[in-house]
Amino acid sequence: MDNRDETASLISAGKVQGTNVYNTNGDSLGEVYDVMIDKLSGKVAYAIMSFGGFLGVGERYHPLPW
Repeated sequence: MDNRDETASLISAGKVQGTNVYNTNGDSLGEVYDVMIDKLSGKVAYAIMSFGGFLGVGERYHPLPW
């Protein structure tokens, strides 16, 4: 089995957190705050986007389908 192909499609949750989120027009909406993983399937169910606020104060959160 070629392990290179197996890992090429994977990314760690730590690398996803903090990634900027953009709309279809290219406008910045916020960033990925966390990812929620289904305990039974092991698959990511959704990401949580944080937006608004200043220096972590007043941030709001919104789930994003994965």
